Amino acid sequence: MIVTEIKNADVYFGNGALDEAEQKICGLGGKALVVSGAHAADISGAYRDICILLEKHGIGHARYAQIRENPSVTSCYEGAALGREEDCDFVIAVGGGSAMDAGKAAAFYLTNPEAGKEDIFHITEDMNRPAPLVAVPTTAGTGSEANRYSVLTEDGGLKKHTYKSSLSYPDISAVCPKYTYSLPEQYTLSTALDAFAHSIESYLSPKSTDHSRKLASEAAGLIWNILKREKAPLDIDEAGREDLSKAAMLAGAAIDVTGTGFPHPMGYGLTLGYGVPHGSACAVFEDAYIRYNMITAEGRRLIAGFCGGLEVSPEELGAKLVALSGVRMHISREKAEELISRVENASNFSNSPYILSRGEMLDIYKRQFKN
Repeated sequence: MIVTEIKNADVYFGNGALDEAEQKICGLGGKALVVSGAHAADISGAYRDICILLEKHGIGHARYAQIRENPSVTSCYEGAALGREEDCDFVIAVGGGSAMDAGKAAAFYLTNPEAGKEDIFHITEDMNRPAPLVAVPTTAGTGSEANRYSVLTEDGGLKKHTYKSSLSYPDISAVCPKYTYSLPEQYTLSTALDAFAHSIESYLSPKSTDHSRKLASEAAGLIWNILKREKAPLDIDEAGREDLSKAAMLAGAAIDVTGTGFPHPMGYGLTLGYGVPHGSACAVFEDAYIRYNMITAEGRRLIAGFCGGLEVSPEELGAKLVALSGVRMHISREKAEELISRVENASNFSNSPYILSRGEMLDIYKRQFKN
């Protein structure tokens, strides 16, 4: 079925989504650049199904399978160069959030051969429209299939920067929950935590609308029904996988309206510096996110509404998310200062009722990481 509440992209949802989107996908061009990582697209079966679909319609493809977690600007640039060499005229991104974010960037570079790597972060009116893009997620976390964001790692691997444009949305997204069945437990948990972080951070954002809060609330409820279990929270059946895929998509659409809060930039340091999966890196900061926003009357009101829908107290929710993150480490004050310096100017810090000071950022590190 096509999901009508997601704006700016045609999103098909359900285990027959790729088949439903077939005619539209095959009308996008004559040869596809398939952007993926080295393994997930194959293990999930998604790449096989895409090949069958393209072959059926006589559409060729070239594959760039060099995308890793936290995709670099350079890898997206190189993928697009391959696409131009192979005369590709549209992009299919298949994989987790990294592959979909990379696909958005590759679609830009594909049609802008004169652009430098950094130009993607400074879109101007004279640049060409990105190539048509299809997103086929194999995880249930980032919701990149339903928004315009492409989070890329700058060369050097120490900072992330976001490419976004009114033209960076996927043209078509085929969200097939079956492609998440092969995802290992650790990554299923991390992606669920990422989608939950999107939900609460969008809900509390001053930019929220009634519609985005509705999306965020529905997503949070679907995820919390799985995360709240006392034992084996990820021992889920196909219906549970479908719920997580739907939740990630809805939460992704919610942050398209609002952006995210401070757990995201603070989490980047743990991901880039220590290899902590992105969702877990966000979740370890959610208790602090809740506590600081409870200082304001507006924050208390919004958190009461969010937690009331889940039938959990703010304190219980924060503690559970930190526990599920599994992040246990020591970070020295000196290292915390360095990590904060990399992200403290991010707009995410002003995107909630309470705005942290640098001293409060350090206090969070001291409390959470015993520096």
